[in-house]
Amino acid sequence: MSTGEEAKETEASEEGEEFFSIEEEDTEEEEEGLQRTSIAATSTVVTTIKKKKKATEYEEDEEDEDANMSSSGSMFKQIPIFKKGITAAEFAVKEVALKSVFTLRNCKEFYSDTKHASLPSTEAAATGDDEESAVKRHNLAIGILTLASQENITLTSYIEESKDDVNWPSGQMHLIVIEINERYKESGTSASDPHAKLDQKKMIRALTMKRNDDPNELFEALAAIKLIYSGTKIPLKDDDMKDIIFEKVPGLYSNTLNTAERMFKMENPSGTFTYRMLQKEILKTYKFSQKNQDRQGPTKEVVLTTTTTGRGDANNGRGRGANGRGGRGRQGRGGRQGRGGGGRGRGSGKWACHYCGSDQHLKRNCSQYKTERGELWCGHCDSAGHDEGMCFKLHPERHGGQGGSRQYSKFGSTDTDSTALTEC
Repeated sequence: MSTGEEAKETEASEEGEEFFSIEEEDTEEEEEGLQRTSIAATSTVVTTIKKKKKATEYEEDEEDEDANMSSSGSMFKQIPIFKKGITAAEFAVKEVALKSVFTLRNCKEFYSDTKHASLPSTEAAATGDDEESAVKRHNLAIGILTLASQENITLTSYIEESKDDVNWPSGQMHLIVIEINERYKESGTSASDPHAKLDQKKMIRALTMKRNDDPNELFEALAAIKLIYSGTKIPLKDDDMKDIIFEKVPGLYSNTLNTAERMFKMENPSGTFTYRMLQKEILKTYKFSQKNQDRQGPTKEVVLTTTTTGRGDANNGRGRGANGRGGRGRQGRGGRQGRGGGGRGRGSGKWACHYCGSDQHLKRNCSQYKTERGELWCGHCDSAGHDEGMCFKLHPERHGGQGGSRQYSKFGSTDTDSTALTEC
């Protein structure tokens, strides 16, 4: 090979090596660029994920905060307010609502006149999760009571007096409840305390109910008294409530009182006739009487007079007039004109016994009715207290007639003579 040819080959070889060297440098630069791009993209993705995570956490925090605010707001709405000058009966009703709030917030067990066993000796001495949780719930109960007492200076003072700056700076619920019981209840007294029993009897004695009154008013007043003495040493029990109802309801309900429990026992020999059952029976009678009044209109007074000598009208003896207590007439045992006339007398139909017809008493005081009612049963309307002859559903024409309904029963006679009107 000539020298010229060798020189050309050497030159071509150097050019080839230079070409591959440039190409390798370009490849390395491209790889470095791709790597930088990949790192930048990864960094962008990570940054985006972090931002989204933070945004999500922020939204969740806001939702939790909104939920807590909503829960707190609803709780505030549920808390009853004990206003200034609240009575014992009003407090008893509000206290029921307060206890329900304690139950919802899981702190009802601390509303007691004794210190709860889960609490430590002092507020700061709580050790362990259980005692710390108990202190928190105890303080929550005091906070709820504080909100409920914001308009009552007496209750607020009880809360403040229970606080001990050293041991219990937030207050002690059992000390507050002791003061509440002594102020609004009678639990601080023993069952033998005559003053507590006397106060209870006064409240019961004040209960009244007239013929056309809604029984629910009596039931509500009695329920308030029961609430006042619930949790005390002299509570009103179910039998006590029934006895009070028997004493307070008017004569309109005498048949219901006399037959309701007996009918229940016939169907449920081993069952217990409760106060609630008695309430339902009385309400049935009330609704039935209201329907009858709406259908028949006002009840007309029926004037009853007797024809026997000496107890007749105002002109024939010591009678009882239509509008008042009849005087000793001209032929009676007294003065010339007597004391007749004026006022609401027992001679009016309003005072007549609907059973025997006497004008000396009402049906509920009738000795004949008390003796015979146990043997009266109506097969037509399937109820006690009367029989088919006395049934006004079967014989509506006999309703409101003179002489009493006994004359149509198996004990009486269909003859309406004067003997049906004699005093029993």
